[in-house]
Amino acid sequence: MRESSDKVIAILCADIHLCLKPPRARRDEDDWFKAMKKPLDHLAGLSSKYNAPILCAGDIFNHWKAEPELINFAIQYLPEMYAIPGQHDLPFHSIDEIKKSAFWTLCLDDRIIPVVQEEPVMARNGIIIHGFPWGRKLKPLKKKIKGKYHVALVHEFFYKKGYEHTGPKCVTHHISRYKKLVMGYHAVVFGDNRSEERR
Repeated sequence: MRESSDKVIAILCADIHLCLKPPRARRDEDDWFKAMKKPLDHLAGLSSKYNAPILCAGDIFNHWKAEPELINFAIQYLPEMYAIPGQHDLPFHSIDEIKKSAFWTLCLDDRIIPVVQEEPVMARNGIIIHGFPWGRKLKPLKKKIKGKYHVALVHEFFYKKGYEHTGPKCVTHHISRYKKLVMGYHAVVFGDNRSEERR
């Protein structure tokens, strides 16, 4: 996210999905932990280079009940970031159970600064973060503060034609539904999306 053509003010990401074993598409990795560390180092490097906070739109872990080895890895290598939980971060996909999760362990260790309440959170570079974790719907920005950059972190699937995800709720998540909801924000980061095209 750039303030102008020459200044980066935030690093935006989503769906890191740390997991103990590689997914099927990455099963040929010689060292899965080394492979997971590479993008984390990249995020940390960008954050340091631009003195910009990292903002993550959920699913830090692939499962809320991550193994101790994976939690230790995250404590050691996940760069500090502001984040909302995705459904994979939440026990039984419930925000009310967040304190039972590996995501919350990283909050207690100050790896993650959680953005889960109704109140927005202020970050450096004049950024105000509005969090909409899994299960909480994106709301339009009610009050804009002059001279600040309003960023919404949302963990909710949306799609455009040709990239839809099959399922009963699919029709309610077309990109057109979000047009009015995103007005007023300088940036909106959506987690829980897929890149594969439906055939």
